[in-house]
Amino acid sequence: MCPKCQGLLVRDWGLEAETQVKPAYRCANCGLYIDPTIVRHSQLTPVEKAEHADRAKYGPVHTRRTN
Repeated sequence: MCPKCQGLLVRDWGLEAETQVKPAYRCANCGLYIDPTIVRHSQLTPVEKAEHADRAKYGPVHTRRTN
């Protein structure tokens, strides 16, 4: 059942990183698309979401080494 409109979810397939085929679901009524990546990101805390956005924008954070 679709979490947005309570419609019918049908099995679909999507691409992850344009190389791997992964299972997904699409609502036949409203078109909502749900895949494992979307579910994983929806479960992040606000702090984790901010950290993820920073990594996407600025790349990995490197700490400076001191001798």
